[in-house]
Amino acid sequence: MKTFLLKISLYGFGCIFVLAVLGAFADGNTDDSYMHFAVDKPINIILGDSRGSQAVQPGVLEEKLQQKFDNFSLNVVQSPYGSVYLDALKRKLNPDTKMVCLS
Repeated sequence: MKTFLLKISLYGFGCIFVLAVLGAFADGNTDDSYMHFAVDKPINIILGDSRGSQAVQPGVLEEKLQQKFDNFSLNVVQSPYGSVYLDALKRKLNPDTKMVCLS
């Protein structure tokens, strides 16, 4: 019984250690949608579907326009553009946010 408890506790500590090490690497790149909700309210925001999420690069806009941008585009699988997306957008919007429509 002691051998079993020793082995199972070593296995448990090993699993916890691996999860802790992997958790230390979570910097916002782990989940594509994390940075949509974890950053401050932006002044300039990019909205759209997966095409806007992948094609419109905030870094390029920041370089050209010298203003900070946040890409709040989600793909249809993660958000079917219903009340969930609208509520998240309302929480995200800064009163000074400027809207720009790109098609």
